[in-house]
Amino acid sequence: MFLAYVGVALITYFVTQFEDSPRYFLLTALLLLLVSGIVQGTAFALIPALSTTESEQAMGNGAIAQLGNLGVTVGPPIFAYAIDLNGSQGLFFVLTGLCVAGCLVAFISRRY
Repeated sequence: MFLAYVGVALITYFVTQFEDSPRYFLLTALLLLLVSGIVQGTAFALIPALSTTESEQAMGNGAIAQLGNLGVTVGPPIFAYAIDLNGSQGLFFVLTGLCVAGCLVAFISRRY
């Protein structure tokens, strides 16, 4: 999970560096979509390992699905605002902050 978050942050950095070259920008943006999909898939795959009952698994799947809907609703305006204020670097800082938060939540929620 940590590697997926680090991958999203690094690829976001490369997206900001290649914004003047359409071909490389497109390739890095597609790679960013691929890696961010791995983050979502990993979150769903970890539910059986982190829960003990089927009821907890059902609630975990529902929570992740609903938070995904929240991200789809709130994310684009936040990203657009960050880009409007600071250009592509604004997007990098917002996504990196979200990746750090995701790493912290993943670290806190892991079982010892």
